[in-house]
Order: sequence, then structure tokens, then C-alpha cells
Amino acid sequence: MKTKGMDSVLENFSRAMFGRSRKDPVCIICGTTKVCPWHFRDALSRKEFGISRMCQVCQDKIWNEETYD
Repeated sequence: MKTKGMDSVLENFSRAMFGRSRKDPVCIICGTTKVCPWHFRDALSRKEFGISRMCQVCQDKIWNEETYD
């Protein structure tokens, strides 16, 4: 469980690195709005979005997996 302090650090980092808020319903890296549960391959990918705020495509690029559209 994240504390308010941890949330604040993550929010500040996201804004500084990507110019986006973690609260926005978009991918933190590319800005796509494809972040609904059905846009993700599996439960682990949905959980990763909750942590990193990355869409499936960006997760695949980061983790060097095959990209599915």
C-alpha cells in the first residue's frame, strides 16, 4: 500500500519526466487512452498499469515482449 508521501513523489516524478499526471486516464509514457481493462493482455498487465501507468504497448516495449495491437 502506498502512502500519501509515496503518491506525491510518484506524481512529481511523472510530471517532471513525462509531463503527465498519474491521475489522468492515459498512459504516462505515450499518452494513449487505451488504458481500460480490456486493453490489457492479462491480470498482470492490468496490475502493472496500476503501478507504472503504462499502456500495454509501452509495457511490451519496456519489457521487450511482442507488441499486440
